[in-house]
Amino acid sequence: MWGACSGGGVIAAALSFGLALMVFAASFGHISGVHFNPAVTTGVLIAGEMQSVMAILYVVMQLLGGKKNFFFFWI
Repeated sequence: MWGACSGGGVIAAALSFGLALMVFAASFGHISGVHFNPAVTTGVLIAGEMQSVMAILYVVMQLLGGKKNFFFFWI
């Protein structure tokens, strides 16, 4: 098995996940505001930086995207 988790330990896995998330944020942040999951959207809503209607739309689209990707990779 090759990859971040093969022999590198927890630190290498954490750093590789953080690097991947940083690349996604730099690449797609201007589109979604770096809302990659509903937890981030909920936090932004609680902080008062987003209207509730937009937060609901974001969460629905995030969940639909996750469901679509699940079936895409499952098949």
